[in-house]
Amino acid sequence: MGDTSSQRHVIWVTGGKGGTGKSTFARGALDTLVAAGVDVMAFDGDPENAQLHRFYKDVGSGVVRTELSARDGGDPLLNAMEEQQPEVILADVAAGGSQILVHLEEEVGFLSDAAEMGYQFTVVSVLSPIKDSVNMLREAMDTTQGHSVQHVVVKNLHFGDPDDFELFDSSKTKQRFAEGGGIVLEMRDLFSKTYALVDKDNLPFRSAVAKESGLQRADRRRVQQWLTCFKDQMVTAAGALGL
Repeated sequence: MGDTSSQRHVIWVTGGKGGTGKSTFARGALDTLVAAGVDVMAFDGDPENAQLHRFYKDVGSGVVRTELSARDGGDPLLNAMEEQQPEVILADVAAGGSQILVHLEEEVGFLSDAAEMGYQFTVVSVLSPIKDSVNMLREAMDTTQGHSVQHVVVKNLHFGDPDDFELFDSSKTKQRFAEGGGIVLEMRDLFSKTYALVDKDNLPFRSAVAKESGLQRADRRRVQQWLTCFKDQMVTAAGALGL
């Protein structure tokens, strides 16, 4: 994997205000891409909760911190597209990621310029079952209308079973999303005790699988199962996620 018709990708990971699991998804995506040998550059655009940087700053080519909401916040991403030309640019974006895209498009033609440089843009919206998540997805689609953007929704199963996302599944937003070729993924829940141990020691997921991590075998196996399920989901959207 890693060469889906030589198309380069920008993966823009966003979610609602705190706690939807967007950074967990970004961490899993970066972990999976690096393990697959994909040339990926990662950016943490969340100034208040820089999880991606905290866990993955020493993995692969590391993680660059940038305040995407600032006037020059998107500059490092555009410059990397031209200068380093990685296969994948992965950005973990603060809450309000759609409005940040509007700002960057107005400031430097961000979406348009990425397309000119041969990058397919994918917006990943990580959902909880509440109405705000549906509104956030609708805003993301409104923001990117008129641009060639692939939308991916991730149901975070920390909040319940796939069927518990009824507000999304029964919404006109879901219908519009599906008609536009949107892809729905599921992110398995990781047992909270195990997640806390990973968090305590700032462990990248793949490092947490190793005995050297200090985690007990049962916790290491839980992380391994989580990673396996995560990769399986990414494979179903490989063309959108650069895998």
